Amino acid sequence: MQFHPDGRRLLTLDQGGFRLWDVQTGEAVTVHYPTPTAGGLGFDSPSFRDCLSPDGRGVVLGNGQSAARLWAIPDPPAPVPAWFADFLDLLATGGMGQPGRDDTPPGAPLLAFIERARGFGDVDFYEAWVRRYLGLGR
Repeated sequence: MQFHPDGRRLLTLDQGGFRLWDVQTGEAVTVHYPTPTAGGLGFDSPSFRDCLSPDGRGVVLGNGQSAARLWAIPDPPAPVPAWFADFLDLLATGGMGQPGRDDTPPGAPLLAFIERARGFGDVDFYEAWVRRYLGLGR
């Protein structure tokens, strides 16, 4: 673990990758960046090292076998689009939408959003984030 230079975020590693967390809220502030392991070692191995760049915009991961990778960590741009809040609501409700408010079948709102997200591009930060989160590669 390592604190971000601004003191508001914390870098953590696990078996499959890394992410940054908001220190005050305990919420993830980045996607989980999966990284392939080398030589059968997971990121929880003591031979893996992590380091935030001095400006906090990158993470370097390396192991004792001279393998390393630099990951760029962009700050989300403002303003956040209105549809992004709707997506987060769908995640918070398990994709169920608003039970009791209409006759929509369970899960239909999330499935409809996933279909919408298939048309998202990779240039807009939020569209690209949703595509990555949902595993909708091109």
